[in-house]
Amino acid sequence: MVNVVHGDEPMQIFDSDTMNAPWGIVTKLKTAVSAIRFFNPQNLAESKREIGLEPDGNRPLSLMDFVRYLEMTNAFEGRKPNLLRVVQLLDAMTREGILQNFGSHAGEPRVFNDCFLFMFPASGNRERAAGQLWLAAALGPELLYHAVGNGVVQITGRNSHGDERAGTGIVVAAHTILTARHVVEDMQVHQEQLFQGAKCIVTDDNIKKHDVQDVAFITVEQTLRPTSGLILHPPRVGQKVFILGYPPVPLVCSAPLVMHSGEVTTELVRLVNGERAFLYSATTRPGNSGGPIISADGYLLGLASKDLTMKADEDWFAPHYAGVDANTILTTVSDLGVDIHLPFEGLE
Repeated sequence: MVNVVHGDEPMQIFDSDTMNAPWGIVTKLKTAVSAIRFFNPQNLAESKREIGLEPDGNRPLSLMDFVRYLEMTNAFEGRKPNLLRVVQLLDAMTREGILQNFGSHAGEPRVFNDCFLFMFPASGNRERAAGQLWLAAALGPELLYHAVGNGVVQITGRNSHGDERAGTGIVVAAHTILTARHVVEDMQVHQEQLFQGAKCIVTDDNIKKHDVQDVAFITVEQTLRPTSGLILHPPRVGQKVFILGYPPVPLVCSAPLVMHSGEVTTELVRLVNGERAFLYSATTRPGNSGGPIISADGYLLGLASKDLTMKADEDWFAPHYAGVDANTILTTVSDLGVDIHLPFEGLE
């Protein structure tokens, strides 16, 4: 048990009814969204009213005001906010420019009485702001898996020998899945697919493949759910990335969604077959093909395409993995006449 003095009474940080046990991504996200609303300058008067302060005046709102707000609005259904975790989360949001720290009230100790304002850090892209992925830099890769994973689907079929094979795709529109061309060329795709729990019929007529680039689109009649706020962005060297997909996993009852991390190692290469690609280091296995490559700050940089590892004189070279970059994906949408809108943010 730890106590801190707030006003005239001690405040319990830890007890049997805190946010300690359930502090997962859902709780973190709820806390972050609450902080954005509470510290938004446009909501200042309303936020003050909700914690019993006079709405007039220029007094900024502090971390302890926010903790009181979480308690008074019963944000966590009777569980007391864990003060240290709230401090850590607001610190992370401040480091990423989501919140601005304006110091403490005069004569009061720092940290618990630090005051904040919400400052949306992105470039003003409304489509990105509509989702939660712009919070990933502060909340961590768990948010990427939580938010993007729902839109990542497994595509199944059989190869020329009749063996079961699978690849990965990502839902980019209500009736459209983006994947790698070789996923739908290297196997006969099963006509009946299960995408986001919906049974979908896929035939050759439903698939559009680019002649040169490793990109294909699958259209279905059923309404699917694309990831809100997912924006295409060109890859940058050194950028932290995560790849999501369905590589085969032995001894499991059903295919799990797997995520690996790495970095962008080269922004653009030309392959001998004419394809454009960028290179990255996140482990990519058969079955990952067509899966999304997501940056640590929540942008779609491209698709997993090829393992470029080579063998010479019985010695393996360090692996290189190639992905289709965001610019190439946009070009293929136009080339194939796919009737979808893929939001894009270029390099400044």
